[in-house]
Amino acid sequence: MQTTLAKPKPRAVIVAAAAFPSSTRPCNLLEKCVPQEREGNERELIKVAASPRVALLEDGFLRFHQNAMRKFGPRLSNDAGNTRQVWDDFQNFAIEINVTPSELEEFTLRMGKFERMSQFELTMGIYLSMLIHDSKHNGFRLQLEHLGKRLDQLCWNCNKSVVVRGDVGSEFCVAMHQARVVLHGNAGFFAGYMLGAGLLFIVGDVGLNLGQGKSGGRIIVWGNAGCGIGTQMSGGEITVNGSCNGAGELMFGGKITINGDAGEEAGANMNGGTLIVNGTWGKDVCKEIRKGTVYLNGTGAKLGGWFGRPDIYLNGKQIYQDGSHV
Repeated sequence: MQTTLAKPKPRAVIVAAAAFPSSTRPCNLLEKCVPQEREGNERELIKVAASPRVALLEDGFLRFHQNAMRKFGPRLSNDAGNTRQVWDDFQNFAIEINVTPSELEEFTLRMGKFERMSQFELTMGIYLSMLIHDSKHNGFRLQLEHLGKRLDQLCWNCNKSVVVRGDVGSEFCVAMHQARVVLHGNAGFFAGYMLGAGLLFIVGDVGLNLGQGKSGGRIIVWGNAGCGIGTQMSGGEITVNGSCNGAGELMFGGKITINGDAGEEAGANMNGGTLIVNGTWGKDVCKEIRKGTVYLNGTGAKLGGWFGRPDIYLNGKQIYQDGSHV
């Protein structure tokens, strides 16, 4: 079933309007890397009617949500194929409306009224991802700070430049390719899963399994991360400027850099790629490593047992070459 535009009824609702006064203060390193919000993000509630095209987006979401619940209900999150199906049903709608950045930002400021709907966080995340992917425009800004729920599967299959302000849920930027996404907030688990290309910058903390299965691109986290960073990754880069609880397990390509505490079992079962720890590490680092290169530039527990053929460096000095102690 393909769905196209339908003329909605006009609505008037309460939305949040943001003001961002200018600032002349000097930029720091973070601001050079990431687009920054200007100071003074006070919000006031104003009563406005939706513009005609934003009203179309609201009506479209109601129909999108209804279709998703009718087809899958609570099973919607069980399989990526379910996401693909509800996306395909409404792809003609997304292509036809060809949403602009200003329209989508206005829509995100108004979408809190849908929060009580069942599985809102998932259906809205997929809906926004679809609108962004199928738009001919670029440079989107999503305002999520006013929401009480975190959107899941946001920026799924993303191919655009997007700035998100506010926390997000699980599976953020899954299968992203040739995109540049900046999150000013925290992310849940599986952020950057199967990421193929582009840049994902998270100015906050992130949950477990960051960048699992990624094959290219770059992920930079300014805060802390959970366990399972870069599990089974084959290419690209991941940098965590804070701490985590294990990284590089089963990776066989690419590079991971941890600038804080790497936790336990960092580099365990590695089968290739490069792991750099510039802080501290816990027990069983490099446990059962098969291949790959590890740079330990700090202090921590002794290495785990049973090596294959890795190259391992401790504070600039090579201590294992091709699995043999130097």
